[in-house]
Amino acid sequence: MKNINNDRSIVSNFQKKSQKIDGSSFLELKLKINELERRIKNYQLKLNTDQYTESELKEELNAKDDELNRLNDLTNNLKIKIDLSKDLIKDMQNRLINKDLQIKNLEKDLIANINQNYDIANKLNCFEQCLEHVDKNKEGLDKVK
Repeated sequence: MKNINNDRSIVSNFQKKSQKIDGSSFLELKLKINELERRIKNYQLKLNTDQYTESELKEELNAKDDELNRLNDLTNNLKIKIDLSKDLIKDMQNRLINKDLQIKNLEKDLIANINQNYDIANKLNCFEQCLEHVDKNKEGLDKVK
C-alpha cells in the first residue's frame, strides 16, 4: 500500500512538472508517467488478486468446514445406527434363544403327549382284549345256561 501511494505521488509530481516542460523532455516524462501508471495498475491488480484469493480461500475454507461438519454429522448418525443395529441384533438373538427354548419345551410336551397316547392306546388295547374275553366268557356262560 505504501508503494502504491508513493508511486501515485511520483505520478502527480511528474504531471505537475510535465506542464512546465516542453519538447522531448515532455515525451520522456509522459513515458515515465505511463510506466508509473502501469506499475500502479499492476499493484492494484496484485492487491485485488490477493484480496480475491484471500476471500476465495475463506470461502473455500468455509465450504470445507461445512463439508467436515456434514461428514461428522453423517459419521455420528452412522455410529448411532450401528449402535441401534447392535442392540437390535442382541434383541433378536435373545428372541431367537427364547424361541429355541419354546421349541424345546414344545418338543418335550409333544414327546410326553405321544408317550401318553401310547399308554392310552395300550390301555385301550388291553381294555378291548378284556372286553373280548368278557364277551367270550358271556357266550360260554350263555351256552352253559
